[in-house]
Amino acid sequence: MSWYYTYSLGVQDAEGKIYPILFTPQNERLDIVTNPRSFEPKELDSVFYFLHEENVTNALKEAYSCHEDGEDFDIDYKSYCPLDELPSGSYIKKAYVLISDVEEYEKDHPSDFDGFYERLSPQVYAAKQDAELKFGPPIPKKDDNGYDITEHSARDYMWYVWEDTHCAEYYAAQIRNITAMFPYNYLEKHYGKNARFVAILFQG
Repeated sequence: MSWYYTYSLGVQDAEGKIYPILFTPQNERLDIVTNPRSFEPKELDSVFYFLHEENVTNALKEAYSCHEDGEDFDIDYKSYCPLDELPSGSYIKKAYVLISDVEEYEKDHPSDFDGFYERLSPQVYAAKQDAELKFGPPIPKKDDNGYDITEHSARDYMWYVWEDTHCAEYYAAQIRNITAMFPYNYLEKHYGKNARFVAILFQG
């Protein structure tokens, strides 16, 4: 059975009540990001707070229920996070990565790419290159099962800059950017003073 992490945008008022605010023209909940478990970065969902009964509104029940009256709403597997507590930082990554991985990345659509798992910082790459100049290329070693393995040589790497579309910073930026579509006084006008945008997470 597949497990998904689905993110949408909501508002939390001064009393802690949470309201979903993104809907399609058909009045269906509009989600921003949906990740299968295999692509979900742990740095993202780990910062979310569990929903409590005092946070739940009828609007939230209806948006996350199969019934208009919200009768089958289940508070489990639902959580929220203020936008200013989402992961920050750049999703533009820089590192020495395998040339073969770069070839695969540029051949495939980035969203289908599994990721640059072997990354070296400039300092580590320089040390690796220096060691190979002094002592020669890497030699085979035995793994735990007795098989010969040879680590990649410095010549197998290249400096690369890429947009990491599977990192927590990228998904957080997508959620934050949605708020730009709302007028500057939207929160106070519709939800009162001290209201704030929150990300809503549904797992299932």
